[in-house]
Amino acid sequence: MSKQSPMDNTENNVKSETIEDIIDACCYSKPKPPEDTLCAACNRPIKGMIVQALGKTWHQEHFCCSHCKKPISGQRFNVEENKPYCEHDYSQLFLKRCQGCNLPILDVVVVALNCNWHYDHFVCATCGTRLAQQGYYERENNPFCKTCYEERFCPKCKECLKPIKETAIMALGEKWHQDCFKCSRCFVPITEATFEVYNGKQLCDKCITQISKAEMIASGEGISTNKTLPLDSSLIPEMSSAIEKKA
Repeated sequence: MSKQSPMDNTENNVKSETIEDIIDACCYSKPKPPEDTLCAACNRPIKGMIVQALGKTWHQEHFCCSHCKKPISGQRFNVEENKPYCEHDYSQLFLKRCQGCNLPILDVVVVALNCNWHYDHFVCATCGTRLAQQGYYERENNPFCKTCYEERFCPKCKECLKPIKETAIMALGEKWHQDCFKCSRCFVPITEATFEVYNGKQLCDKCITQISKAEMIASGEGISTNKTLPLDSSLIPEMSSAIEKKA
């Protein structure tokens, strides 16, 4: 009878071999199965193919997945609490699941927003950019890249209509970049804490002195003094970082 080649499981060092192989390795002169080679599952002697795994010996048909009960000799398998599982059942029972697709994560786990994600599935909720290695902003439990967060959630400047990312001011009931709040006549930025309003528009101290009484009488408008109010400098929260680790 010809010998069968050993089958190695490279992940968990599982070897399937014939009794004749074992005898030859022990220098037996005749192929006679040792009577004390028992199966860990049924506790009966093993006379045919023998499976060695988890420090025990098994009948080939008795080395099975602890969940689905299907034979796994000669296959890759995983161990949990010293019990063997086929790769499919192990992934379904013990691996973390992706918040984006609800499938098991087999390789790198990205941890963010108190959830686990596949690397390719942790993306900006608006543009789909991958966020695992560049940081993200959170809004209503959704991740956003810097560009999309600023565009969607930062206040817009009254003058240029662009997002206000840093310190700005409140004036005339609107929000402004500091460089965008300018005198409506000379267009020089107003940097003082107070400013004058004439005909519904802001004026600097220099320009307000150039308005004649005749002009005010003709327009029917008076001059009023207003204050600028600083906006919170932390208009954008700190960027968060995702954590990557093995599954």
